[in-house]
Amino acid sequence: MSERRDYVFKIEGMSCGGCVTAVEKIVRRVDPQAQIKVDLAAARAEVATQASHEAVSEALTKAGYEASLQAA
Repeated sequence: MSERRDYVFKIEGMSCGGCVTAVEKIVRRVDPQAQIKVDLAAARAEVATQASHEAVSEALTKAGYEASLQAA
């Protein structure tokens, strides 16, 4: 993998604490060493990962969340 990068994703479809846990698990399947902070109220996640933002976004989308990159 490449170097660690910081991303902020807008995540649509989260409605509870279970969704927050699910998003964290999904990101960690892509990169087990990822650092993630999910903000349910703001519908966003800050992710520090070695994976590409495309891989993270695709995994979240496949799981039923609409994820889009806000900032890198």
